[in-house]
Amino acid sequence: MRWGVVIGTVVVAVFVASIALTGTVAATEPDCEEITYLEGGDAYAVSTLSELQCINEHGLDEDYVLTDDIEASDTEDWNDGDGFEPIGDNDDAFEGSFDGDGFTILDLYINQSGGSDVGLFGVMNEDATIEDVHLEDATVSGEENVGGLVGRTTGGSVTDVSATVTVESDENSGRLIGGLIGSNNAEIESVSAEGTVTVEEGETVGGLVGYSTELGGGSGDIIDSRANVTVAAGGSENVGGLLGFADQGGGITDSSAAGTVEGEENIGGLVGSTESDVDGSFASGTVNGDKKVGGLVGWNHNGIVRNATASSPVEGDENVGGLVGLNQENAGGGLIAESFTTGTVKGEEPTIGGLVGDNAGSVERSYWDIDATNQPDSDGGTPLSTAEMTGLKATDNMDGFEFPDGEGTWHVTDDYPALEWEDTSPFHEVNITDTNSPVDEGDDLDVTAEATNWGADGEQTVTLTSDTTSTDLDHSAVDVDSGESDHSFALTWATSSGDDGDRTITVSSESDTDTESVTINASGSPSPSPSPSPDPADISTTDLSLNETEIEENESVAITATLENDGDETGTETIRFEANDDELANETVTIDGGDEKTVSVVETFNDVGEYEITAADDEVATNLSVSERELPEFTIIYVDAAYGILEPGDEERVIVTIANEGDVAGDANVTLDLEGDDQSEILELDAGRADDAEFSLIAPDEAGEYEYTISVGEAETTETMIVEGPEPEWRVSAIYSEPITAAPGADVDIWVTIENDGDGDGTVEAEFYLDEETSEIQALDIEAGDGELVQATLPAPEEEGMYDFGVVIAEGESFVDEVEGTKSVSEDAGDDDEADADDTAGDDDDEFDDGQPGFGVLAALVSIALLALTAVRRR
Repeated sequence: MRWGVVIGTVVVAVFVASIALTGTVAATEPDCEEITYLEGGDAYAVSTLSELQCINEHGLDEDYVLTDDIEASDTEDWNDGDGFEPIGDNDDAFEGSFDGDGFTILDLYINQSGGSDVGLFGVMNEDATIEDVHLEDATVSGEENVGGLVGRTTGGSVTDVSATVTVESDENSGRLIGGLIGSNNAEIESVSAEGTVTVEEGETVGGLVGYSTELGGGSGDIIDSRANVTVAAGGSENVGGLLGFADQGGGITDSSAAGTVEGEENIGGLVGSTESDVDGSFASGTVNGDKKVGGLVGWNHNGIVRNATASSPVEGDENVGGLVGLNQENAGGGLIAESFTTGTVKGEEPTIGGLVGDNAGSVERSYWDIDATNQPDSDGGTPLSTAEMTGLKATDNMDGFEFPDGEGTWHVTDDYPALEWEDTSPFHEVNITDTNSPVDEGDDLDVTAEATNWGADGEQTVTLTSDTTSTDLDHSAVDVDSGESDHSFALTWATSSGDDGDRTITVSSESDTDTESVTINASGSPSPSPSPSPDPADISTTDLSLNETEIEENESVAITATLENDGDETGTETIRFEANDDELANETVTIDGGDEKTVSVVETFNDVGEYEITAADDEVATNLSVSERELPEFTIIYVDAAYGILEPGDEERVIVTIANEGDVAGDANVTLDLEGDDQSEILELDAGRADDAEFSLIAPDEAGEYEYTISVGEAETTETMIVEGPEPEWRVSAIYSEPITAAPGADVDIWVTIENDGDGDGTVEAEFYLDEETSEIQALDIEAGDGELVQATLPAPEEEGMYDFGVVIAEGESFVDEVEGTKSVSEDAGDDDEADADDTAGDDDDEFDDGQPGFGVLAALVSIALLALTAVRRR
């Protein structure tokens, strides 16, 4: 009911005079201190644009009602071009009620570049309600939480609202954008939107709502709502014709979307991505995307899709399905049940399907039209032909559906099944149950029939005809409730002269027909013999068709045969499908007398060639051509490993550049195998293009050289990873020889201390020399941080002079260090030297257990040596 108020004559006169002076449209934003509201009943009346704008100042917790249409085109010039200031914001949300009472707000303009919480209402909370208002030609733009009616709801309810809108995001980062509501936590019921929503490279965009959830309180449900909005969101993710992203509790019930939807990833005709439930809903608009693209849902991750359908033409690259692009289960969700799809589906193998592109969940009692989708395969579901899914045949073939039982969920139509809440018509199936045949011409032929209504409640006209005339012999209006069966009615043929003979009568509703053979006796002729026995079943195959007559090797084709039963009795037939006389499949079918059925099988042809496809022992035939599949040609053109030499546990980033040198696009499956640990990445490569696959390797725990293999298609290469563990670091810290002066040919003892200053244990080899004499090589195992004293004895040269002596240490074949000194050889080598040597070596307490001088003795000897040697040097 429209709000009204009775006031005094003087007040009315003043009010009218004020309107005459100020007008109902403000050319500039109002001064809200000058705006007053009339109060009547339980709400403040809003009849002007100024009063609408000043709700912010008057009170966001009050109740308001529209009492007239509001023309808002002047808002385009308000606030320096920013337009209307949204009612409520993040700090002070609208928490009252707003009843549009059926009135319209026209040409609203809001342009908040980079703004958040943008709409007629910026933010409404859990106490707020908005109802029964229409927005016409509203233009709204912002960056985040943007909608024609509300930017963001944190609860409350929105009901009986409609809008025609142009909603845009002015930034590439636009997110949470919807035709009516940007981000929703309210209950939405019986709302609709038409128009356009435009976002570039954003996320979470919907024709009606961008994002919806019950998390944090509130409802998040969308019920009995519609969107016919073109959603242009190229480069965006989570994009849907009705809803962009249904988070937990953001369910959709009895709703639909019809607009074109375009985005990049998680793109659906109804909802782009859902973690909640979709029930009793459908989508029909064209859907285009790249990854996870579905006619109804792009990505169903743990939601339940039930009693849903999509007729949307769908096109994408990866994970493309007529109903759902990618279906995933997590904690009991990821279910598709009692659903079907009929729109064309185009995408790249292998993740494309008539019903589901890629399924990691469950699919139950769901179907796709192999003729309409042009897809013989699906990752879940049952394939049927168009004939098997339309009219009454749907009740036999789509046996997982709940057709009318009371109200029912699905109604039969002349086309595909429809949801019961759609505005469907009655669908009366008719069956002749009895006649009083035979009768004499001139007598009445009484016909009893029954009607079953597979559609909505309602009346249809039923008629009786025969093969003697094209005119109706009788008719009647039959009113049958939805789901009611065995509703009996009677029709009569008042026969006349000339009607005699074996005749066929037909009872027809507006949806179905049934026939029966009867006998009319000529006047004066004896009654005929009892009706002959019904003819036995006579089943033949009348047609054979393929959904594709030309395919490439390893592709599938749907083969459909049509069988007719020309007899009266029900019969069963096994039909054999063959290709070039090789059996493909056997299917058994039961057909009622006078009826026909189609049987479909899906077969994959792996070999190139021409095939004659036959059925029913060559009773019918058609031809299939299988050509060689043109494949991409992948090559490895470059491998870049960031480090090459690593320590255990280090991460190595390996970038592999792959080129497609073939003439067709394809998916390159690039694999890297390191000691049986496989990694893979798929690159989508057009012909003549290249791209990088990136891998991460962890160096093994042990040092060594490790080979890893990179392969793509027929191409393969092997690379080496070098892992270095903790390394020893060698140093000669001291060298000493005695005697200080040696007699020609006398033995000279040489000592060195070799230190391991590194982090790892190791083995080092030491070789001593004196002039041209060398010692045997000694291999020493020395732990990290330790050292070892090593000694060798070599003969002095026979000639007097100064000679080099020293030690060379090496690790394997690699030189490490050399330390040398100079030794004097003289005939004058005296007893003092020998005595010094004997004294030094004579104290057993200063020796190691192995007989070598102790470190204390060595230190003394080294001190003497440093004074005596003329040169000690390191090379």
